[in-house]
Amino acid sequence: MFSLLNSKISASLLVIIIFIVACNSSKNEALEFQEFELKKLEEYQLFKLDDETGFVNKIWDFNYHRNYYSFFNDLNRKIYIYEMGDTSIVKSIDIPHDRPNGIPQLKQLHLHSLDSIFVLSAVPGQAQVHLINDEGKKINSFQLTDSRNGDPVLSVYQINDLTFHDPYLFLITLPSVNTISESKKSLLVYNIETNERELLIDMPKSYFTGDLSFSQNTGATYGALNPKNKEFLIGYGYDSELVLINLEDGSLRKADGSSKLVNLPKPTFDPKNTGALEGRHYIYGNSWFHQIQFDPKYNLYLRSATIGMDYDPKGTEPTFQNGTSVNGDKTFFHTFLFDENLKPVGRVSDLEFFGTALFTKDGTYKQVGSYKGEETIDPEDYIIFQKFQYLPDSIMQAREN
Repeated sequence: MFSLLNSKISASLLVIIIFIVACNSSKNEALEFQEFELKKLEEYQLFKLDDETGFVNKIWDFNYHRNYYSFFNDLNRKIYIYEMGDTSIVKSIDIPHDRPNGIPQLKQLHLHSLDSIFVLSAVPGQAQVHLINDEGKKINSFQLTDSRNGDPVLSVYQINDLTFHDPYLFLITLPSVNTISESKKSLLVYNIETNERELLIDMPKSYFTGDLSFSQNTGATYGALNPKNKEFLIGYGYDSELVLINLEDGSLRKADGSSKLVNLPKPTFDPKNTGALEGRHYIYGNSWFHQIQFDPKYNLYLRSATIGMDYDPKGTEPTFQNGTSVNGDKTFFHTFLFDENLKPVGRVSDLEFFGTALFTKDGTYKQVGSYKGEETIDPEDYIIFQKFQYLPDSIMQAREN
């Protein structure tokens, strides 16, 4: 078994630990979460755009310790770097396209420092991570997966998936039809110093229930690194189970993350034999767990969920604006908070993480489309982040690091 931080554990001992943890992880019918109010504060962070960049950029990263926000503009192939507290560009880096020195399909990035940036390049069946400097030149390259060898594929669901904790890269994985049995895992860890790779955390049994095509289309995996505790949390869109791996000794801790507000669907949908409208009803008419984030300021895991829309097969297709949820209300998003021991802390309604969210030393900021600050600006000239408070003052003070 893999041990991240130069600590070793025997395979036999690990099996015992995993067995004990699995036997002692209780599955409750539904956990109780205290509801917290989501507050949108009149505090903003603005980043000025150049003439080549729009305000929607899907490939981005935030470095908590260095306070840098960065993103990749796939139109002009530049990485832009900003610092919290300032509006201007700290640096922009051109990323060449053509091989042998180019990076043709940049999918994710992680800014370790201004002159050490990891970028993920993925082509069908293969994934590489390149380490580049502040001039966009490759310093090193690491081959992570190759489906021709029975490897899993990288998850495309978790936002901001590429994570680095020196000297390890972390990426969330999913089995494909070509993945061999022993590689059907949830997490890939790669040591950039030794070029050693490990695949960790078995997929849950629920993943293999029903048609495999169900799993490939709706079987999303999510996760987040807790660098302070040296642990990585994995969760699944179709299963309430949460799995926390200790990166020092490889031990696993499992917990039930269920909620009475999230009634997960049965894996009965087969897209090969289902029409497009019926498929939409299945996806949007059911509830799913989604993104997992880690907030270093409060040492908390945040797990979001979408609530299915109440469909009338004979009626007009509902939307979030005019529809009703399967819970009988107008709330389609919930985020569940867990502490470092996976104990429930609270729940926040109408909070989701499909867009860009920055967990900073100053608090949590989400990208928004409007600005109500003191300055007069053209919103199209800026990336606008608004500060959100999702914890009560008393809990913020008690948990702040």
